[in-house]
Amino acid sequence: MARKKAVAKPWQLLLFWTVVLLWMELIFRLVTADRFFGIGLLLTPLFTLPTALVFYLIGTSVNQKVGRIINIVLLASTALLFSAQIVYAGVFEGNFFMLYSIQKMGQVMQFWKDTLLSIWRNLFYLILMWLPLAFYCLFGRRVFAPYRTPWKAKGVVAGAAVAVHLVAVLFTLLLSAGVESPKKLYTKSATINASAATYGAKSVFAIPV
Repeated sequence: MARKKAVAKPWQLLLFWTVVLLWMELIFRLVTADRFFGIGLLLTPLFTLPTALVFYLIGTSVNQKVGRIINIVLLASTALLFSAQIVYAGVFEGNFFMLYSIQKMGQVMQFWKDTLLSIWRNLFYLILMWLPLAFYCLFGRRVFAPYRTPWKAKGVVAGAAVAVHLVAVLFTLLLSAGVESPKKLYTKSATINASAATYGAKSVFAIPV
């Protein structure tokens, strides 16, 4: 008798994206933040979940073959951006680049020795950044069964992303104590490093939160 194929549940891909993005954020925070523990450790997951929901929705809105390609592209792009920030911070003393100034990344090559040194020093963390992509390429077909989100479910997922984002914003606005409180960092201009320590890499990439 032929053995039945194990059928993965739709929520597994959503869980995967949530874990992956939190994994990358925590590694990014561990390498770049002055203090690992702090309010940012609580706020980062809140602002990460909506992104996970959006990535899940994108990957399950098409057929399996196209969805797999999209997931690989998203994983590779995300890992590349996080890795680039870590290397850049190692070259330029903890500073980050923002997406609108990505054309200036060429200046890093002017310091190619420092760049190679930064890669070497952070090699362990860079490898950790790319593990989710390797996992998905090797085991994705077996772990995540073909699934396409129905139109009604798409609305639910999109609504959940918006709702979680609003909750995160509301929670942020309630935290007003301190000179660089989350509320002040959110409502006023702030340094890139302060935003990254509070909201995670999303703010560094200049994606509005």
